[in-house]
Amino acid sequence: MFENLWGLLWTQLQQNQFLSGGALLGVCGILFAYFRTLPKHIYWFCRKRLIVQIDILDKDSAFNWIVQWLSKHPYSKKCRLVSVKTSNIVIPGNRSEKVEGASKKVILSPAPGPHFFWYKHRLVLLWRHRTEGSDLKSGHLGVQERFHITIFSRNIQLITDLLAEAQAAANPKDEKLIKIYKTDYDQWAIIRKQDKRSLESVILRDKHEETLLKDVETFLGAKEWYIQNGVPYRRGYLLYGQPGNGKTSVIAAIASKLDLNICVLNLSSSYLDDEILLHLFSEVPENSLVLIEDIDCVFVQRETDQKRITFSGLLNAIDGITATEGRIVFMTTNHKEVLDPALIRPGRCDLEVEFTNATVEQAEKLCLRFCQGDTGLAKEFGSHYGDKDVSMAMLQGLLIKHKDTPEGLFNEV
Repeated sequence: MFENLWGLLWTQLQQNQFLSGGALLGVCGILFAYFRTLPKHIYWFCRKRLIVQIDILDKDSAFNWIVQWLSKHPYSKKCRLVSVKTSNIVIPGNRSEKVEGASKKVILSPAPGPHFFWYKHRLVLLWRHRTEGSDLKSGHLGVQERFHITIFSRNIQLITDLLAEAQAAANPKDEKLIKIYKTDYDQWAIIRKQDKRSLESVILRDKHEETLLKDVETFLGAKEWYIQNGVPYRRGYLLYGQPGNGKTSVIAAIASKLDLNICVLNLSSSYLDDEILLHLFSEVPENSLVLIEDIDCVFVQRETDQKRITFSGLLNAIDGITATEGRIVFMTTNHKEVLDPALIRPGRCDLEVEFTNATVEQAEKLCLRFCQGDTGLAKEFGSHYGDKDVSMAMLQGLLIKHKDTPEGLFNEV
């Protein structure tokens, strides 16, 4: 059947000039269209096999890594088209300048546009794109940036190595400092590095500082136990009581002792909503704890007038089905009694510690630190000010005021 059909078609092509001409034109058109796109096919064939590329948006942490890495790269030292970024944190080796009269360092990195340089003997093309855009959630206009990096090599490992170097450049290890993060829209950003605080510098009643430290240490070393017993690997702490008695100080001291960084979460930020909050909790930097201060000022009841973060959204971020594992959350408040019980139930707050005003023992120990071991003065100071409804912050201010005139310590009302 097919032989007869082909024979009939062939006969028609030989005898019918109109049909044979149309067929010829059709074949020529197909060949022309194919060869017209051939260079494009060759280009994409070569591109897939000879180069590797990555895109990095400015909302991703890797964007800041690349900025820091570029500021240290030899190319940055000779680049004349630069972008400026100010920072309280200066990474050794960065191309940075101290602007006279300014308290911040100015970090210089390649400006928007194309840049060529070498990385591990391979040519790199870096495009820094900058566009004006708007945030649909906040409604604010802003600048949006991204890096488009092309490495002329088939080795995709080069991208991994570059990102690892960039991360190390942006987060150099310093055993004497801890990093303090804050929220920058939907990501964490380092706002400063501060000296570590010794646990001995925090004086709490009933040795609460040791209790907290031991509990955090136990949690960090019990990951396998949590997994084996099917318990969510999360730990929450509530520090409550009179202000000025060391709630934030003990958190800083514990973080210093255990080499943890602190992520300060301000729930009153205007741009935060449930989705961003959940994302922030899922992106907490490694070896960090989350600190939510004065939680009573944000949620004292389930109703949230004109707040973009809902009470249920906060609970889900802390302990919901989508909550991340391996997270430590500290919450502080001066008024525990106004908090919703659902917020501080076990599983969300696993350990509560009360902070009261200075006891006799606390006042005495504090004076010993400031008065170079003068036990007689310390005992008198403790009996005079301890258990008198005076905060430790007040007593510390008094000792600082009279550090050179101890005789004036007892003249204060």
